[in-house]
Amino acid sequence: MRDEEESATTEMPKETSVATKENRKTVKTAAHAQVKNVIVNATVEMVTFELDDELRPGEEYYFQLLYTGEFDKQLSGLYLSQYTDGTGKRKYAAVTQMQPTDARRMVPCFDEPEFKAVWKVKIIHPSGTVAISNGIELKDAIKTLVS
Repeated sequence: MRDEEESATTEMPKETSVATKENRKTVKTAAHAQVKNVIVNATVEMVTFELDDELRPGEEYYFQLLYTGEFDKQLSGLYLSQYTDGTGKRKYAAVTQMQPTDARRMVPCFDEPEFKAVWKVKIIHPSGTVAISNGIELKDAIKTLVS
């Protein structure tokens, strides 16, 4: 088996860390392939997942990656912006800039035109605030947290 057949590579945001091994899951329909090694190359903003089994053409695979990140310090990816409201109070907004290749600053992804994929984003925000997107809204729900 050649190296490129047993690993998958994607681009990583600079401030992102991959979750612990016990939280990573790779599942396929017939058999299971698990991540055996994660190689992060911060210089080229890439991460490689080495698998313990070969992926077969025609099979459907599900890959779940748990990750954490921080607001970007530049005006790219997901960053924090501030403004002053009508009463003079300082307010903050989480803002995104995803072009030309800044999506990888927010989420691990193939952020190149030839690798574009469909993905879903779930936004949870406080009551009284608004989430705006140029994508299609799939669901609008109000949830109350009870402690």
